[in-house]
Amino acid sequence: MHELSRVRNEIDRIDEEIIRLLKSRYELAKQLGRIKKTRSISIRDSQREQVILRDVQNMASANGLPWGPIRQVFLQVFGMAISAQSHPTVRQDLRGLVVLIAGGTGRMGRLFANLAANHGASVKIFGRTAKNLETAKEIGVLPVTIQMQDKLTSYSFPYQYKRPRRSP
Repeated sequence: MHELSRVRNEIDRIDEEIIRLLKSRYELAKQLGRIKKTRSISIRDSQREQVILRDVQNMASANGLPWGPIRQVFLQVFGMAISAQSHPTVRQDLRGLVVLIAGGTGRMGRLFANLAANHGASVKIFGRTAKNLETAKEIGVLPVTIQMQDKLTSYSFPYQYKRPRRSP
């Protein structure tokens, strides 16, 4: 009976490890879903799924495992990943705030707008003019190149951030 308990305990330990690994994979899938959403990439990538299934089939074969049940397990794992990517939960740490994106019509502006919206903020985008600048009192984002940063800090905005001077 001692041997039976020992083997069962080892199986229980492996089951716990499988659950921890599935949780890690699930969290990574949620992260991937957020990335795909901001880049407008399709959730489903059947080509990648086929590559993974081929690799897993090779690993199963090398380890003497039957392919049919392993394939079913991985199809379930894919389903869980697709679900996680389709409904990625995001911290809502900006909920209730209004974020104004200046010049938000470009790639960098859209990136900041998606990021803020994904974290619960209400996002207002205006083009390259500064009218309605006062509408967002909490957060304003002005996506610019590094070269433009020094030029912009010389302007006098009502809520200007003063960059600390670098010592020589």
